[in-house]
Formats: sequence, C-alpha cells, structure tokens
Amino acid sequence: MICWPELPIKPITEITTRCVNKNHKWVFTIMLAGLCFCQACAQQRKVYSGSEITLMLQKLNTSTSVLYFAAHPDDENNRLLTYLGRGLNLRTAYLALNRGEGGQNLIGNEQGDALGLIRTNEILGSRTIDGAQQFFTRAYDFGYSKNPAETFRTWNRDSVLSDAVWVIRLFRPDLIIDRFPTTGEGGHGHHTASAIISLDAIAAAADPTKFPEQLKTLKTWKVKRLFWNTFNFGGLNMTSPDQVKIDVGGYSALLGKSYGELAAESRSFNKSQGFGSAAGRGTEYEYLKLISGEPFKTSIFEGLDTGLANIAGSEEFARLSALALKNFNLLRPELILPTLIGAYKALVLIKDPFWINEKKIELISLIQACSGIWLSANSNEGEWSERSLIPVDISVICRNKVLARIIHISINNVLVKTAEGEKLMPINELMKFQTLVQADSGMITQPYWLRKPHTSGGYDLSGLGQFRSYAINNAPLNAEFTIELLGTQVKFTTPVQFHSVNPANGESYQPLRILPPVSINPKENLLVFHQSVSKAVNIQLTAYEDQLSGTLDMHLPIGYSSAITSLPFKLIHKGDKTELQFTIHQTSAARAADSITFSSTIGNLQVNQRVHDLEYAHIPHITWLSPAIIKIINPVITIPAGNIAYIAGAGDQLPAILVQLGYRVSILSDKQALEENLSGFTAIVAGVRAYNTRIILRDMQPRLMEYVKNGGCLIQ
Repeated sequence: MICWPELPIKPITEITTRCVNKNHKWVFTIMLAGLCFCQACAQQRKVYSGSEITLMLQKLNTSTSVLYFAAHPDDENNRLLTYLGRGLNLRTAYLALNRGEGGQNLIGNEQGDALGLIRTNEILGSRTIDGAQQFFTRAYDFGYSKNPAETFRTWNRDSVLSDAVWVIRLFRPDLIIDRFPTTGEGGHGHHTASAIISLDAIAAAADPTKFPEQLKTLKTWKVKRLFWNTFNFGGLNMTSPDQVKIDVGGYSALLGKSYGELAAESRSFNKSQGFGSAAGRGTEYEYLKLISGEPFKTSIFEGLDTGLANIAGSEEFARLSALALKNFNLLRPELILPTLIGAYKALVLIKDPFWINEKKIELISLIQACSGIWLSANSNEGEWSERSLIPVDISVICRNKVLARIIHISINNVLVKTAEGEKLMPINELMKFQTLVQADSGMITQPYWLRKPHTSGGYDLSGLGQFRSYAINNAPLNAEFTIELLGTQVKFTTPVQFHSVNPANGESYQPLRILPPVSINPKENLLVFHQSVSKAVNIQLTAYEDQLSGTLDMHLPIGYSSAITSLPFKLIHKGDKTELQFTIHQTSAARAADSITFSSTIGNLQVNQRVHDLEYAHIPHITWLSPAIIKIINPVITIPAGNIAYIAGAGDQLPAILVQLGYRVSILSDKQALEENLSGFTAIVAGVRAYNTRIILRDMQPRLMEYVKNGGCLIQ
C-alpha cells in the first residue's frame, strides 16, 4: 500500500450526509475524501500551523477549479500549479495520462510497473507541496514515441479518452491548461497525444451521448476555456507577446517562500528522473495561449465568480466562511469553531451535491485543525497476513480549549469504543485505547491498477468504478472517530498505520501492508537456455505468519521436465525464510519463449504470488504483488569470442543477461575504467544512463574515442 496526504480517493458519490433531528441536535457524518494520510519518516497526520489554516480558510471561500493536462509524471509545470494552488488557493489538479513506467531510473534498477509505482509516489510528494490533486488514466508508458499516430497504435484511444472525460466530469474544472500543443512541438508522441486527448475530452465531457454510462453517477460538464501553457526550452520559444502573461514568481509571507521556491521543492521530488531543481526567486512569467472556449479581455478567469456566488444555495455558507476568515486568530484558532460548525450545518442549503461534498471535505480539515484534535491508529508491525488478528493502538487528544466528546470509534465499521456518558475529553491529555482487528483477503495490499494483467498499452480497470482515475488505493484499515463538538457530531477518518521509532530518525509512520501468508520469490526472473539443456531453479519463501507449513508446486510448460515438481516446507516464525531448489531439463519440444509458474498449498489456501517491496527515503514504503513466475527464452545466436567491458549505469540489469547468454563480461570500476588496457576488449558497453551517473566517463571519453579509432566497438 502506498499513502500520501491530502489527495482524494473516496468517490464523491460515496461521501454521504445525514441530517437527523434528534433532541434538536444536527448530526453530520462524513468519510474524509483522502488517500490514506501518511508519509514516510514523517508525522502521521499533517499538523496545520496558523498560516496554513489561513490558506485553508481562503480556499474555503473560493470555487474556481483548474485542471492541468499532460502525458507523464514530471510533465506538469510546477511553477504554474504552485501559483494557482498556493498563491490563488484554487482547486487545482494534474491529470497525467500515464504513470511513467517507460522512463529511465536514476535512483535504482526498477523498470516497468515498479518504476511506475515509484513515479506515482514521487508525483504525490510533489502534490503535497504545490497543493494540487493528482489523477491518472489507464494509459501505460511504453517508452519514447515519435508521434501521436504511433502512440495511439499502442494506447486504446477510446479507453484513454473515456478516463479523461471521467476526470473532467468528476473534478469539474472551469479551465484546462495543456502542457503541450497538438501540432507536435512537444516532441514526444505521448506529449502531443495528451493535447489531442484533452481537446476530444472537453467536447465529450459536455455531450450526454458520449460515455453515457458515466452519467449514472456523474453529470456532463462544460469547460469554460482551454489554454496551452507555451514554453521556451529545448531550443523552441513558443511564447509570444499576444499571449496571456502571468507573473508566478510572487512571495507568500504566510509560507515564508516564493512560489518559485515551492515549485522547485515540488519538482525535485521527481528523483528517479533526475529532476532536482534550483529554487526560483523573483519575477517569473508563464504564458498561456487560448485554444478554445470563451474569449476574454484581461483575466483568464473573466466571467467566473472565483468566490462562492455561483454555487446555488450557498449564501449562508458563504457568509459564515467569510466570517471565519475575517475573525481567524492565529494564536486562538478554536475561537472560530462556532462559525465553522455553523458553516457545516449550512451545507444542507446548497443545491448541488458536488459542492456539498467538496466544501464538507475542506470544513472537516479546518474543524480538526482549529480544534487541535489529533488522532492516530497504529500497529506495531508493518506486515500482516490476510489471516491475522491485528492489534491496533488508538490515540486521541484535544489540545485546544474546546468542548469535545467522543461518541464512538470504529475500524472498518467495526465498533471499538462507544461514548462514556456525558464525559468530555480532557484538554491536552492523551486518551488511549486498544483493539484487535481481523484481516481478510479483501484487504490484501495491491495497487488497484495492477490487480489484473495489463497490456503494453494500458491497464485493465474494468469493475473498478471511480477508482479508475485516482492516484492510489485507500488504506486497508481505517479508523473512524465520531466526535461531538459544540453539540454537533463530526466524523474524522485516519488510516491504521505502522508506527516505529528509530534511534537515528525518530518516529516513522508507514503504510500498513496486508499480505498472503507466504511470498513465493524466484531468485531468477529470467532463464536463458542458450547452449544448455538443464538449469537449477531457486525459490525463496517468506512467511507472513507463524507456524506456516505447506507445499511449493512448480508448473512446467511443454518442453520441460523435472524429477521433482513439489516440495514441502515449514516456517516456524513470521519473517522466516527458506530456499527450495528444483532442477529442470529442456527437450526438443521447448518453445522459443515460455514461463514456469509456482504456487503454494497451505491447507485449503492456494497462493501463487510474490511480494515486492521498495524502500526509498523520499517516498512511503511501496508493496505490490505479482504472479510467481520465471520467464524462459531460447535464443538462437552465435556468441563471438572475446571479452566485453561493461561500464554499469543506473537501473542496469543487462550484464546478467549477457552472462546467461554466454558472453564473457568484465564490469569496470572507476579505477579500472581509467587504467585498464582497453585494446584487449572485443567491445565496450556503457550502460543505461552511465553518462549521467558515472562522472568518470567524462575523463575517459578521449580513451574511448581512441579505442574506437583503433577499430574497437563502443556501444553507448
């Protein structure tokens, strides 16, 4: 499970409001629309300062929404997003058509699905800084594409368009801003395709005959204007004096940083792409060209009421929201709680359920921030089997002088605690509770877009409903706190997380991971049968519960045999590992490419998956599952004599493949690269991004060119 704060995941149709007149008290309940609220090596819940509460109050008084539109994570303009989201406090979001699976990786050797998971989490880190939300479509990043025609031959254009229309109808942007034009100046085929999709999606989102199945839960939506955010980079200056010119380099006294500084922090979260950026300070301009929509004279927001007047029935809510902002006291935030509770009650007067939900989400965060209520639900271990009984420690504290009473606490709708008469929560005293929660197979940690096999063009999102566009899953376990404040009951939700304390780093909160009882981990992902007829296959098993026993079964394709295809195992303690080995033999019936699959039988349970884990300091712990398989290839090639010198790069797994094929490979250290006699090598290979990660190559370049001049083969 992967978690970041302040990003919506609950679909708006699942966020419900109850108004019950019981003993003359209004009762409101809400499921906070948020992906799980946690961050690696950080505080469990964001604690809002007075300046941040001020910005939240300003946003509460606005209704304008802007959607930025491009192809990959890192394509977005962080400066413009930060200015819109933090400077103007507008509802902002970025729709990336894919998750960046086909890019390069500067920080590790992950590629494909794993890289997409890293880049998804990196871009969510960016969003916590620039204040935008994040959406995706099902499109898969299959690598560089020369033009949109090539892109659409791999992507299912209608499916990607459907997802983009869904996001527009779900988010309801007034303005859409494209990073790239339809005319190809963006270079990459994915870039141009994103602009083409945005044009089509804007038209389709307003047309009730397009994707009518979406209208069971959403409504058509008409975007007021579409802009192209022109650029001046890569030798192309697409800006011009007749375009809208916006200074995004302002300074936020509330945050103590310029929008350029914040944007650089946001941009620098894309570490796997090597996008660390210098902070911008002072005047910085962005340019927008109107592509379609209503003309205007001065402001891109012309004709839009950026306040709340355009929301039918919002008069009382707007009055109280403005009053809360006016009367906010940085030192005594709880003083505006009566006004916020009044605004909360006034939500029922708003005619549009969309805005009831949107403003309710904002109000819940403000009510919690101003009351000083801190909530947590933690487990002392990060990994649990789907059959485990999970202990959860719950903590609640009200740190401001507020009359608050716990009504009840539950985890995934299972009651943990009910009200203790009329007892009020003590001020600034931590209240603790403990409970046990039964896990089940429905909680297993798996990114929703990887639950079904996918093609090179996109994910299978069938049956997922509104999950189809959100960045990541909700947490498997969520604690719900119903607390009465000033006579009104409000429900707060926080994920159950893994809490630990490290002597060097202090407290850490990580996602809670629910897993199969055992992970089947082949030690090799690929077997190359060139010049060999038998190979050893090594499988590591990892237990996620105590007293685990069963059998590991190997399923061979046609053309392969083994004397033993099933082996017993027994693992005593959770976390124990054991390694089992099979020997397989190839016959003349073997195909050029195939796969070996593995499964484990544990009583009545069948497990056929391996657990993958990724840990990087800048993002939360990532866990996902994949089928336990080993791919087999039988290439027919001639291996020349000689030795290959290999200069490893970033995310580089090619040397191991070359060795399996039968090549002799020497991996050169920096010292060897400078001192080794290169003439003895048949070829020299500089690996993936070697020139980015191996500074030694700059000094070595003259030697390499001399090697080529003398007849050597250099592959870069």
